Amino acid sequence: MKKRKYFCEEELKRNRHFAPELYREVLPIVCNQNGKFKLGKQGQTAVEYTLKMQEFPQESLFRAMFDAKTLELHHLQDLGRRLASWHLAASTNAEIQAYGSVEATREVIEDNFSATKKFIGSVQTSEQFEQTRDFQLKFLHEQSECFHKRQATGWIRECHGDLHLNNVCWFPDKALLFDCIEFNQEFRCIDVIYDAAFMVMDLEFRNRRDLAFGFFNAWIEHSGDYEGAAILAFYASLRASVRAKVKSFLLNDPHLPLVERESLREQTARFYQLAWEYSRPKPVICWVDSGFSGSGKSTVVSWLAQQTGAVHLRSDALRKQMSGIALDQRGDDLLYSQQNTERTYDRMLELLDDLSAQGLSVVLDATFGKQEFQRKLSNWSAKRNVALKFVQCTAPESVLIQRLRKREHDISDATEDILPFQQRSFEPVTTAEQLSLISLDTTTDWKKALESAFQ
Repeated sequence: MKKRKYFCEEELKRNRHFAPELYREVLPIVCNQNGKFKLGKQGQTAVEYTLKMQEFPQESLFRAMFDAKTLELHHLQDLGRRLASWHLAASTNAEIQAYGSVEATREVIEDNFSATKKFIGSVQTSEQFEQTRDFQLKFLHEQSECFHKRQATGWIRECHGDLHLNNVCWFPDKALLFDCIEFNQEFRCIDVIYDAAFMVMDLEFRNRRDLAFGFFNAWIEHSGDYEGAAILAFYASLRASVRAKVKSFLLNDPHLPLVERESLREQTARFYQLAWEYSRPKPVICWVDSGFSGSGKSTVVSWLAQQTGAVHLRSDALRKQMSGIALDQRGDDLLYSQQNTERTYDRMLELLDDLSAQGLSVVLDATFGKQEFQRKLSNWSAKRNVALKFVQCTAPESVLIQRLRKREHDISDATEDILPFQQRSFEPVTTAEQLSLISLDTTTDWKKALESAFQ
C-alpha cells in the first residue's frame, strides 16, 4: 500500500512539471460500511490509492489529431517551445548527469543489439543490423568528448522520457505533455536532445518530416541548445532502435491475431529501417536566406527547414541569446550595433561548421546585407565542400511596411523605421559562379519556385 501511494505521488510530482492543468491530487480509495469502494479524502484509511486527473477530450490527443489530419504545424511549434521551457527548468545534479555518460549510453546500445540480433531475417536485414550498430557505436566513440561536454554543461536532466504523439494533447488551447516515466530514473534522466529526438523520430516514422522539423526548430530556438543538434541523428537512431526492440518482443505473443500481427510486423520493420536511415550519410546543403526586414525571410526559411529536414539558425534569436536577453524581450540599440551583428554572424558560421560536419543541412536566416559575409560563406563552402544555395527574398516596399506594422509575437524587433537604413546600405548577393542564387518575390507562389531547388 505504501509503495502504491509512493508511485502515485511520484507520478503526480513528475507530471505536474509538464501539465499542472491535468494532474490534480493523489486520493485514497476507501471502503464504506456496506463494503462498497469510493474515493475518499486526504487522511482517511485507504485500501488503495489513485491519481485524480482532469479529463480532456480524446480527440484532442495528438495521435487522434494526426489520424484525423487536424494536427498542424502550429501545434508542434507550440509543443517545441513549451518543451524547451520545461527542459530549461528541469532538475539536474551529479547523480542525474551520470545517466548521460558514454558508458551508460553504450550499455543501452549494446543491450538493444544483443536483444534484437535474433530478429535478423524476419523484420530486419543483416545489413541494417550491422550498419546501424556500427554507426551508433562508432559515433559514441568518436564523439565521446561531446558526450562528456553535455554532462559537464548540465544538459542531462530529468526529462519526460516517453515523448511521442500518444502522450501529448491540445488542452484547452496549448500543447500539454502527460504520462512521463516516473518509475525508472534511467529512462527519465537523459540528455534533453534525446528527449526531443523521440518526437522527431515519431513524426518521421509517420512520414511527416515537415512537422518533425517544425517541432525541432521551435525547440532548438527556445532552448538555445544548438550544439545538441549535432547529435540528433544519433539519438533519433537510438530511439528508433529501442522502439524496434520493444515491437519485436510483442511479435512473440502467440495469441496475437493474424491481422494485428501483420500490422505489428510492418511497424517493427519500419522502425528498424528508420534506425538504419538515420545512420546513412545525407547530402549537406547550406541555405542562405537574405533580404530586408518584412521580406518574408523567416517564413521562407522556416518552410525550407521543414521540407528539407534542416536546422534553422535565425540571427534574431542568436543575437538575443548571446547577449542574455529573453527572446520575447525587446533589444536596445546596442544589441543591433555593427559589432554585435558581426559577432552574431560569426556565431552562425561557427554553428554552421559544427552542424554540417555532423551531416546536418542548415538554413541561415538574417538580413546578410554585406558581401563580406557572403564571401566568408563562399570560402567556407569551398573549404568544406558543402553546397551553398542563396535565396534573396524581395517584396514591394508597401508590402514590407504593411508586414512590419502587422508583426506580433515575433522575436524580431524590426519596425518600418529600419527600412530606409537597410535600403541604403544593403549589398545584394553576388552572382559568383560557385553560388546558386534564387531571387524570390514572396508575394507570389514562392513555394513552387523553390521546389525545383531541392534537387
